[in-house]
Amino acid sequence: MSPNYLAPLLSKYLAPLLPLQDLPPKPTVFLDLDKTLIKSFNTQPPTFDFKVQVLRPPRMPEKIYKFQSFLGRMTYYISRRPGIDELLSFLHGKYEIVIFTASTKEYADPIIDKIDKYRVISYRLYRNSCKIVDGKCIKDLSRTGRNIKRLIIIDDKLSSFSLQKNNGIQVSAFVGDPGDKGLLQLLKFFEIAVDFEDMREAATCYLFSLLKI
Repeated sequence: MSPNYLAPLLSKYLAPLLPLQDLPPKPTVFLDLDKTLIKSFNTQPPTFDFKVQVLRPPRMPEKIYKFQSFLGRMTYYISRRPGIDELLSFLHGKYEIVIFTASTKEYADPIIDKIDKYRVISYRLYRNSCKIVDGKCIKDLSRTGRNIKRLIIIDDKLSSFSLQKNNGIQVSAFVGDPGDKGLLQLLKFFEIAVDFEDMREAATCYLFSLLKI
């Protein structure tokens, strides 16, 4: 039997990516990291909020990392997207918050530690939790162990949630602009979504309202 035919059968029996949720269950928000919550630079920009050092993967050619410093470490300069604190503060208590990034744990963890000042993020999912389809990292929400109608994913890449398009809202990619308002505008969605039983219906209503503006 072809592996392509086996894939749906195997995924049905894989352990969920997340542990069981506390009762009563809250809606779950999956937030992408790079270009959604932060912008990462590998050379020092004129302004940035903080920097992190990540150990270079041993199998990566050293010449790729021209920006690495001592002991094989790479330095990343991070700009926080305006509105990130307001967004996390609003979501806390109303939603279960999960970071779902296509980046590695080694890269993502020190950044998440910095942006989650009040420790409101419940879980973190990394590249190894994604499906690789045609070279793209796909975030399959059906594997998370959560009720699909109670999920919403926020990502700058439409392809990231291509398996559950109705569960996602695409935001503009954050490039480091201090005047960016993407997350602040997103607050309007979460203010109305909290009253919906089905997050897919909330996303549809929100996206339709944007078309009328």
